[in-house]
Amino acid sequence: MSQEVPGHGRMVDLDPSGQVTQKEPDRHPRQFLNYAFFKLDPAFRRLSPQVKAEAKAEHDELADAQIEVRSAQPGLETLHQSPVQ
Repeated sequence: MSQEVPGHGRMVDLDPSGQVTQKEPDRHPRQFLNYAFFKLDPAFRRLSPQVKAEAKAEHDELADAQIEVRSAQPGLETLHQSPVQ
């Protein structure tokens, strides 16, 4: 369960199961986030705009295919955002 801390906003209870504090367990649904960061090869920036556009299109196609696979799992939401221009 979360609580309001003056000057700090909301704070997460570090004992959601209630095992340590003997409080009622927190039954709120959980949300997990997973981020993946990839480093772009500096040589990519030197490619022609056409080659970069083709590479970005291929990347987006592969990411969309992965989203389709993962969205088949109930309760799982996958979002894709690419900073590649």
